[in-house]
Amino acid sequence: MNEKNSQPDSELEEIDYMAEEAPEIFSFEQEKRIQEIFKEMISEKKPQQ
Repeated sequence: MNEKNSQPDSELEEIDYMAEEAPEIFSFEQEKRIQEIFKEMISEKKPQQ
């Protein structure tokens, strides 16, 4: 895990847990949308230049 973040990404971990425990409830479209959200959140954490 990345220890640079002072606050735990409990929401992300919860989504990962849900995806692992019940993968059948996640459609391909939902998976793509989640990945887009992750990319947005990650890019927001990086300093913009």
